[in-house]
Amino acid sequence: MYVFQRDNKELKDKQMKSFIIILLLCVFGGSKLFAQKTEFIASAPSVVEVGEQFRLSFVLNAKGENLQVPTIKGFDLLAGPSLSTSSNITIINGDMKQNQEYTYTYILEGQEEGEFTIEPATITVDGKEYKSQPLKIKVIKGSGKPRNNTQSSGDVSDRKSVV
Repeated sequence: MYVFQRDNKELKDKQMKSFIIILLLCVFGGSKLFAQKTEFIASAPSVVEVGEQFRLSFVLNAKGENLQVPTIKGFDLLAGPSLSTSSNITIINGDMKQNQEYTYTYILEGQEEGEFTIEPATITVDGKEYKSQPLKIKVIKGSGKPRNNTQSSGDVSDRKSVV
């Protein structure tokens, strides 16, 4: 009887170790199997005024390297690239999802009126190259009022407040 109890305990220990190993493989190894599709998206306003500053952003949902941005014609490059990252982990009913975003931001300013196309940028993720979509931006004549989409001017008259 004693031999049977000892064998039973050893069997339970082996089963527990196997369960823990399988669980760890699912959590850490399975994250690549169930990883989200890699996306590389460009964004900017579709219409800006001559002399107006605006943001051109490239957002990637995976860690990338070797960002290649084509020559941007029709605009002055004021700043960039600036990289910001965000990470989000959500657990709902035991289902864990992890999202990461890497945003490369440029500050541009329209030089002259016209319609311009910003060609796709490229970036490499795990040895594979991804392209963003091209963007069309129309630059129109300025209204004469200074505008700046990148930061607050500090002018109280431009703000609406609710009390």
